[in-house]
Amino acid sequence: MKIILTRHGRTVENDAGILQGHLPGKLNEKGIIQAQKVAIRLQDEHIDYMYSSDLDRAADTTREILKYHPDVPVEFIQELREIFL
Repeated sequence: MKIILTRHGRTVENDAGILQGHLPGKLNEKGIIQAQKVAIRLQDEHIDYMYSSDLDRAADTTREILKYHPDVPVEFIQELREIFL
């Protein structure tokens, strides 16, 4: 079994120095590019299932990956959220 972990792209809140915790976060321009790059990096990987935090910043990153894996089931779950600060 192989597990691939990724982190969400950079957010507007990262640039402002805001700790996000359970705030949704919005990918900034750099974060969108980062998400697209990780998606390209993973395009040839065999992926059976995806799990993602349900927060916007992580879900948006996951959706970029799904562009190359449209038939892969994905589950957006609260349990993968960052620590609530």
